[in-house]
Amino acid sequence: MLREVKRELHTDRLLLRAPQPGDGKQVNKAIQSSIHELSQWLPFAYQNPSAEDTEINTRKAAAQFLSRENLRYLMFSKKNGEFIGSTGFHNIDWDIPKLEIGYWIDTRYSGKGYMLEAVEALTDYALTDLEMARVEIQCDRDNSRSRAIPEKLEYRLEGTIVNDDRSVDGGMLTDTCVYARINPGLEPGVEKEIMENEEINQHILKEFFNNNWGSPQMVLSSGSFQCDRLPGYTIVLDGSILGCVTFVADEQFEIISLNSVKEGAGIGTELMDQAESYARSLGYKEVKLTTTNDNLKAVRFYQNRGFRVTDIRKDAVIEARKRKPGIPEYNDRGIPIQDEWILVKEL
Repeated sequence: MLREVKRELHTDRLLLRAPQPGDGKQVNKAIQSSIHELSQWLPFAYQNPSAEDTEINTRKAAAQFLSRENLRYLMFSKKNGEFIGSTGFHNIDWDIPKLEIGYWIDTRYSGKGYMLEAVEALTDYALTDLEMARVEIQCDRDNSRSRAIPEKLEYRLEGTIVNDDRSVDGGMLTDTCVYARINPGLEPGVEKEIMENEEINQHILKEFFNNNWGSPQMVLSSGSFQCDRLPGYTIVLDGSILGCVTFVADEQFEIISLNSVKEGAGIGTELMDQAESYARSLGYKEVKLTTTNDNLKAVRFYQNRGFRVTDIRKDAVIEARKRKPGIPEYNDRGIPIQDEWILVKEL
């Protein structure tokens, strides 16, 4: 059976969706506006395709998406609906499983972080939902802009293959840089285990929260909690804690904390699955959680899991800071941390 694959992915600013008939015209328009830059690296642009050529290619991509041979995603701005670029999963081996991410962008939109945003979302999706053991990005050694994407997303440069290809005009040999992200939960020889928090030594849990988040104390508008003393689940990988979820099962089933030290490895997804399964077993009809206004990545993660924002508690973090002065006033992007966002998922 073919794997279930999302036809649409969402980021803060972008809609990524599978190609469909009729997309060729706007894709070709982007190619033509960027032909000088794209033709240096991509054979299809060097050949300067017509609108009809691009439409044929786009329809082939739509068919390949259905057969799961290749999974191309077209990038559109959520703000104005404009086509921005193309990315997706290529050279897929479902048996390993592994794949490669490729991408190009309309030059008019380059330098705004759109491609970084898209590839980050694809990487997370590949390693978590699709459970890929390996995600790879290959770039020409001299294509510094393309190489900047995997480097910023903490891909590891595994090596440079010398004389691996020819330039698009066939005039010279080129070298290929191979970057990869490995799913740590699927590395050979490593044992991963989900344990109930009560099975973990409390001192070890407390040290985990201290080392990674400064303190086990969580101050919310719903109360103050010591996360190292709450029920929940912990993922242990080769003797080390990779993530922990804690919750309170009272009048409501409320997630208090969700922490992972390895982003994009499926740790948060696995912990949430376990917590939601436990909530169902207790007869709860919904799960509630709280995050802060600046944590848009977390909001995206929860919304992709079916959570909806049901309330915004203005200045709640400002009040919490009076009880826990260590709560920062700004995040690492300079956004003021002020409000709580309440999210709820029906089970």
